[in-house]
Amino acid sequence: MNKPYVTSDGDKLWYDKEDRLHRVDGPAVEYAHGDYSWYLEGEYIQTAYEHYKRIQEVRDMPEVLRLVDPRRWVREFK
Repeated sequence: MNKPYVTSDGDKLWYDKEDRLHRVDGPAVEYAHGDYSWYLEGEYIQTAYEHYKRIQEVRDMPEVLRLVDPRRWVREFK
């Protein structure tokens, strides 16, 4: 898992190796004011639940499936 880039105003952003917003174990953007945004390979995902569903479809990353608890994400960010 990579570390986030922290902006001067406190937002945290996660990027993949190709400099696209991307995170599989949570939101790719955590705003300092408390909001979140989910991205996979630079593509914006509207909800935490949709993010989880997309990750679940990835068969070649089983460690990712263990990191994400859909009940927690849906409960916290729905």
